[in-house]
Amino acid sequence: MQHRFVGDIGDYFKISILKGLAPGARLGVAWWLHPEQTHNNDGQHVDYLDNASRWRHLNPTLFDQLRNVVTTGTRHISSLEAALTGLDVRFAGEAIPIDCAPRQRPAAREVWFGQVLRAMEGTELAFVDPDNGLEPSSYRETLASSAKSIRISEVKRLARDGRSVLVYHHQTRRKGGHSEEIRHWASTLRGEGFKTVDALRAPAYSPRVFFLINATELFRRRAEELHRPPLGSSPHLAPGSCLNVTSQALARPRPVLTRTEAMGPQPPRRPGRGALGGRREAQARGRRAQRAS
Repeated sequence: MQHRFVGDIGDYFKISILKGLAPGARLGVAWWLHPEQTHNNDGQHVDYLDNASRWRHLNPTLFDQLRNVVTTGTRHISSLEAALTGLDVRFAGEAIPIDCAPRQRPAAREVWFGQVLRAMEGTELAFVDPDNGLEPSSYRETLASSAKSIRISEVKRLARDGRSVLVYHHQTRRKGGHSEEIRHWASTLRGEGFKTVDALRAPAYSPRVFFLINATELFRRRAEELHRPPLGSSPHLAPGSCLNVTSQALARPRPVLTRTEAMGPQPPRRPGRGALGGRREAQARGRRAQRAS
């Protein structure tokens, strides 16, 4: 998470999900705050705020809060914390230490993560919000980019004492597509000993998934209820986007939103120079006409 991201479409979903999951529960939020960056345009998915007719009905109060945050230029995690008013919530908002020598980063991160664990004490559900999500195969503790991921070992430590964990994960271009990526992580997490792994996928503007790990029956039931109106009336978080991927369901998981379902009809592809593109397509039509005659 970075302050400059606050108010984008991802926040609209994450805060709505937390407000749907956590009423009456002790919630912990670890922002996984990354030092601000300015080399890209990440966090600019805020034009949904200009389309109130499509988006506001999902969560009118939150929509108005986030629109005010963006228009007034007060993009800071404290604005998201204010949006969670009414919940019993504890926050961990210290930035991950990366402005040190590479060899010092693992120890510095361990000290920082110890602070996160102390902030999460006594909570029933912990939400973590790393920029990229679960650790990639290229993860190295000494790299500055490690601050954008959460290690599976850290998820395990957060899940101790019966705590449920909700992890933000930004989907990648993994071979097989986004549904296959969800199944990959479900299998990996199950292999690490987690009892249940569920996912809420919200691919508006940019594909993202929220992994709900070791969830109680209450949290799993509430996750299912997120499919119902008003939030469930969105084509971006609709019935079928909650994937039960426990060991019994891995073989035949429930359907996940496809890109077409999530983003609307796709434009027709222009003929290219593929197998039946351009000249080859014309040749194929000619052969079919000859056979027909």
